[in-house]
Amino acid sequence: MIGFTGAMISNLEFVYCNIFSKKGMKGMSISGMNNYSCFSIMLLSILTTFAIVVEDPKVWAAGWQTNVSQIGPNFVWWVAAQSVFYHLYNQVPYTSLDQISPLTFSIGNTMKRILVIVSSILIFPTLV
Repeated sequence: MIGFTGAMISNLEFVYCNIFSKKGMKGMSISGMNNYSCFSIMLLSILTTFAIVVEDPKVWAAGWQTNVSQIGPNFVWWVAAQSVFYHLYNQVPYTSLDQISPLTFSIGNTMKRILVIVSSILIFPTLV
């Protein structure tokens, strides 16, 4: 139930973010791509600061060493590839934000999440 509640709160946050993003772009010369770039830079600075303050650096170092020892030297490349693909995964919808309404954007985003969950269940043998 905790996971479901977290997912629903996340969905609501994305809907509000989409609506306010579209409203913020109205009457300005900022595109969906620039809007997403501003969000990414702002969130990177906030979350990195939060992670540094909350997390113990020893935990970061131990986690890094554990992952490198389990995965090998390709761990850095896997992290870089995952970062690029996740950025593109989130960037693509914002490029269409100029052309569609916030409601359509939010519905598409929710459907994208459902598609990712269902395909993950089908591709990886995960019990639900």
